[in-house]
Amino acid sequence: MSLETSIHSMLSTDTAIKGQVSDRVSPYIDDEGTEFPRIAYRVEADERVAGLIQNDSTRVATVQVDCIARSEADAATLSGDVEEALRGTTPTGYSGVVVIQDTAGDASPPFDGSRDPVYTRTVTTLVFYWES
Repeated sequence: MSLETSIHSMLSTDTAIKGQVSDRVSPYIDDEGTEFPRIAYRVEADERVAGLIQNDSTRVATVQVDCIARSEADAATLSGDVEEALRGTTPTGYSGVVVIQDTAGDASPPFDGSRDPVYTRTVTTLVFYWES
């Protein structure tokens, strides 16, 4: 199972997140006119880390999760739930996940061509992991 698939599974099955976004969890931002709130995630970097004592197959990945909503409060709530779900969670098929950074970005309404603003909070997580 790929890390992306594992991240998707974690985000789409967490009770607090699912209660807000239903099945709107995807590795890309959908076209205009989609329902909110929603999550778009991506693995920005995924590299093998050589020379660590734990395991020769240790990897480090930078995972970004965009929490997108029609209100700043909804984006903030969703990003908090995402941080909580990712912190200390081991993706299915992997072991040894250590989250060493959690940051929620600023919420600001980007122009999306509609009268209703869209607010985004980005949670960036640096993860060390290895396949089990």
